[in-house]
Amino acid sequence: MIFPLFIPSNYGISDEMPEWADGYFSGKVTIMNDTIGEVNGYVRLGRNDFSGNISGIFKGNKEIKFEGFFYRSIVFCKPFFGILKRDEKSFRAIFLTFKGIAIVEGSYHASFLPKPRGNYSIGVREIHLVDYEREEKLTEENDSREMMLYLWYPTEATEGKIYEYMGAETFRWLLKQSNLFWIPKNGYEYVKTHSFVGAEIANGVFPLVIFSHGYRGYPSMYTSMIEEVVSHGFVVAGICHSYVAGITVFPDGRVIEVEDLSQYNQSYISWYIETAFDEVIGDINFVINYLLQKFPEKIDKEKNRDIRPLIWRRSSIKHVQRWVHKGGACA
Repeated sequence: MIFPLFIPSNYGISDEMPEWADGYFSGKVTIMNDTIGEVNGYVRLGRNDFSGNISGIFKGNKEIKFEGFFYRSIVFCKPFFGILKRDEKSFRAIFLTFKGIAIVEGSYHASFLPKPRGNYSIGVREIHLVDYEREEKLTEENDSREMMLYLWYPTEATEGKIYEYMGAETFRWLLKQSNLFWIPKNGYEYVKTHSFVGAEIANGVFPLVIFSHGYRGYPSMYTSMIEEVVSHGFVVAGICHSYVAGITVFPDGRVIEVEDLSQYNQSYISWYIETAFDEVIGDINFVINYLLQKFPEKIDKEKNRDIRPLIWRRSSIKHVQRWVHKGGACA
């Protein structure tokens, strides 16, 4: 059982979400099919997505502040208990009140990840890339170099399919790296991003940032930072460097985990690391060329590169920057 968490009584309801909250909700209240008011407020999740705290304001004949908590299908708001039913976007609660059965229904959005503070919403796309001009150096087979590209970009969309924080394969790999046995096997499902899958990119000119993760990392580890940057008007192209990333998952179901170097001698480790850095450099150059040359509708001759990739239908990118971490920084 998750016990109620402390919520400040002077929370207020404003355009800025308070620090204690993970999300917000709004809805209407009806009794005997008559709408008697509306509710607005904030929600704080527990260590999962089926329990948490709520705090808000009921606006009807008068304004009433309320606080409470929920656990699975049970919700408590002083002094009433109720039955709660919800999915990823909407909720419906039934309370027995002094005036009869009250139904509260509406929508909500909550995430363990911090809400981006910029003016834009966030769209995201996944692209599988193959560089047929480069042989994969980190396998014995005669493979071409493959990688996954994750594109986060500004959008004006306010609804759509929410992009998953990570897939089941990635989370299983992550659990193997940790001794925290109490983390549930589906824990990744509790974390909701603020990105919409395939949303249309916003009008405007946006700097392009190439993001390169560190050794044993992967792009979704940095979701909160990337979403914050994108919300302020940047396009972020996150590269998942196969055989360097902790795990790479391709659309056809193939999964590549980074090699455990502890079983090899120092000579092999040095070769692997040096080769991996070369691959990362090649990936970065390939992605830049992919975005700037293979899909442009127009490139400004005066160095203001207005790029309109066909995959986005509409976008404009003015500058290219690199954002790297650990091993990616060495590249």
